[in-house]
Amino acid sequence: MPYPVSPNSKILVSQETEEFPESRVVQTFLISREEELRWKAYHDMVRQSVKSAEALLRGFFGLQVTALDLEQGMSVFQPGKWKQLLVNHAQKLDLGKACFVRYGSLQAMLTKRVTEEWGKVDVQFPIEIYSRPLSQLDLYLKKINRETAGLNPPVIFCIRDLSVKPIFRFGDEEQTLRLRKFFKQETAAANGGERRYFWDHQDRRIDLAVTVQGYPAVKVC
Repeated sequence: MPYPVSPNSKILVSQETEEFPESRVVQTFLISREEELRWKAYHDMVRQSVKSAEALLRGFFGLQVTALDLEQGMSVFQPGKWKQLLVNHAQKLDLGKACFVRYGSLQAMLTKRVTEEWGKVDVQFPIEIYSRPLSQLDLYLKKINRETAGLNPPVIFCIRDLSVKPIFRFGDEEQTLRLRKFFKQETAAANGGERRYFWDHQDRRIDLAVTVQGYPAVKVC
């Protein structure tokens, strides 16, 4: 199951997945500043549903969201069903135990931290607002690289762009030149420790290092 790379981090790590066996898989979720209101609407809808579930719980719980899709989530999310799903799982949890909760595209890890007479759920979302100029996408890659420097290779980065208009723009000259420079430096510094970067947008996945060289390596997710 994915877990934050450090306390309060929005970067999630899995030891390995079916798609990438024997690799550390790093997941990040981005949305552009221009589309932040879409994210806030979804965020508030989910949090309000969790808040209504607290009255039926006994104890302090952590809820780490590990996957979501704004488009699908906004159209099919039913607060009452999500609330009941949380309550059903939480009531079966023993102290210190965790379980995986899934409702459509929304996935989360629920952990019982403390036994109490009241109910409280600490919700953590992995979403980061991308506020840099589009041309400076390389700085975001450097940031997540630094924050995951302690992970043993090979490391696979799966960056999920939740924006309607993608942050990565194939063919954008300045963005492409900066990314090429980043990957050239990455290759020189790797010393056999492979790190690959995949960009997920809607139902498409591209290999960034290959694509910025002019070869759009696209895979349907």
